[in-house]
Amino acid sequence: MKVLLFTLLAALPLAAADYHLDCTAGGDDANGASPATAWRTLERASSQQYRAGDRLLIKRGALCEGVLAPQGSGQAGNPAVITAYGDGAPPRIHAPGEPAAVKLWNQSYWRIENLEAGGSTEYGVHVSGDTGVMREIELRDLLVRDVHGPLKKKNSGLVVVEARAKAIFEDLVIDGVIAERTSQWAGIIVNGAGQQKPLAERRSRNVTIRNSVVSDVWGDGIVLYQVQNGLIERSAAWHTGMEVRQSIGTPNGIWTWRCADCVVRECESFWSDSPGVDGGAFDIDWGNDRNTVEDSYGHDSLSYCVAVFGASKMVTTQSVIRGNVCAGNGRSPRLARHHGEVHLYTWTGGKLDGVLIENNLIEWSPPVAVPAIKDEADWVSSQRAVIRDNTIRPAPLDPPAWRSATLTIQLDDSRDGRGLRVIAESARAQFASKGLKVVLIRGVPRVRLTRPDGAPEREWEGYAPAKEVLWLLRQRMGEPRPLAQP
Repeated sequence: MKVLLFTLLAALPLAAADYHLDCTAGGDDANGASPATAWRTLERASSQQYRAGDRLLIKRGALCEGVLAPQGSGQAGNPAVITAYGDGAPPRIHAPGEPAAVKLWNQSYWRIENLEAGGSTEYGVHVSGDTGVMREIELRDLLVRDVHGPLKKKNSGLVVVEARAKAIFEDLVIDGVIAERTSQWAGIIVNGAGQQKPLAERRSRNVTIRNSVVSDVWGDGIVLYQVQNGLIERSAAWHTGMEVRQSIGTPNGIWTWRCADCVVRECESFWSDSPGVDGGAFDIDWGNDRNTVEDSYGHDSLSYCVAVFGASKMVTTQSVIRGNVCAGNGRSPRLARHHGEVHLYTWTGGKLDGVLIENNLIEWSPPVAVPAIKDEADWVSSQRAVIRDNTIRPAPLDPPAWRSATLTIQLDDSRDGRGLRVIAESARAQFASKGLKVVLIRGVPRVRLTRPDGAPEREWEGYAPAKEVLWLLRQRMGEPRPLAQP
């Protein structure tokens, strides 16, 4: 009877536990079960084997030196969690001299949120593995910044989710991440497959990046590689491609490569640069199938607004460029001459098959004479791009009408409210130096733009996309201008 009882108890799942980390006043000889008995070091917290429902709670306002690399995994619908407790600023994970500040390896069912991470040399947050399927990982409300070291590869930067060897990811969410300042490659990058062939079997699945901001990076802003069913939405990237000399590639703001059924929606990309070619806002790159860029705002880049590419003897199929606003691009005479505003291009045996360009507003006044839509592609058949219902016009020469304005944004934790945080960050970056005041208040999501004299200009209920809010500010206040160059 005792043996049977022991066997039944052993089969029961362990109760979830909370563990506390206070890098200022804790002690590693404590049990971590309460704030009064918190651990002190990241080393102690990383040695713990976490299970389904366990939480590592890190005290707000604390500076934690070293690497956070928790062990174990949660279960489907019941992840292990890393989050903050107490009052004040998010806890800061600072890892000078280390490759990464926060890392997971061959783990599943984790949610990491409400932290600041950085100070490392290769990655800020690094989620990776080399075997099996890594499932249901969420990165939410993170501030990741200041990752600096020798630039050697594209799978490096602020937030790097990287499948190696035969591993893939499934059901990955990156939501509410601010990633800024790196001399590594990317702001947010998801590389869904370590092995490129056979492609159809090696794509990660169901990847979402939303409500996130990338700025001041040497390479790409936000990018999906080798993903099936990917979505980048309500996110923004600026000051991308800041590497002085070309070393490992040519960057873009927000783009996809070798993806199937991937969508970039309601995003904004601007101030994109490149030491070589590219340097555009959005890009459906070679090897993509059924990818879309829609309802987004690409502006003031050195090169194109949207590109569709084919290369390496692969056919890029069924690309859609729809409902976007493009303005002030082609600033570099060298890049504008090569690209145009919407650029269709192939090389090394690549081809395009099916491109739809419709309902876009394009203002195109480059310093050289180049058509707004430039087709230099090889095609599978005689059917080239379908181009319809677009408005293409030169940029207006009128001086800005306003020298100041107020943008009041009400937000909450809903999907709309979280997306409006991105609009606020972008508005500050572009127009604070031109007299724009951005006011954030709590409430049902709403946006109100007020003229310099205090009269209302326009109001949006719920989420207001960048292609409306920031485009209207550009029309009223002139070209955006940063407070200071990085």
